[in-house]
Amino acid sequence: MSETVSTTLLNVLLVIVLAVAAILVAKRQREAHERRESEMRGAVDLLAVHAHSLAALDDDAMPPSLAAFALDVSDLLHDIDRRATMLSVARRRAFQRGRGLITPSQPSQADATLVADYLALRAVRPDLATAYMQSIVAGILSFERRYPECAGAFGVDVARLIDSPVDEAERVVREARSMREAWGPAPALAA
Repeated sequence: MSETVSTTLLNVLLVIVLAVAAILVAKRQREAHERRESEMRGAVDLLAVHAHSLAALDDDAMPPSLAAFALDVSDLLHDIDRRATMLSVARRRAFQRGRGLITPSQPSQADATLVADYLALRAVRPDLATAYMQSIVAGILSFERRYPECAGAFGVDVARLIDSPVDEAERVVREARSMREAWGPAPALAA
């Protein structure tokens, strides 16, 4: 008789343990879902900033080189077919950064021209310069929130951006340009 009671008691305890485990798993899944939902809301908010900033660039005072680059970056960030390549690039760069293998690249003449155009724009139309930076940074941050597996592909450092926007803009321009050159032009731009 005591053996039957022991078996019954063990079965009851097993059911209780399984129920507690199921509750804990469900709680973790709910927390992960809420965290992901929050990330997606943030991505939507950043996309709104990105879209609003891009719309603000439709101004005669906007240098064509900067407007074209902002559109190229936007196309790059919204091309879902290239996400796998972006993930590969992000992982490779994270590996290289972790081992100190990445050395800062020297800006090309095109990069230097973009930075010079940005500095000139900032001197005469700071509102457009701000919209330009917002469009690029908000787009990249939104992309990284939508696709967290690709986070770090561009390596935007918000602290450096606040501290030295021109230097960080130059670095982001180089990163985006190197990705665009590695992947070729977006289909809409290839025509």
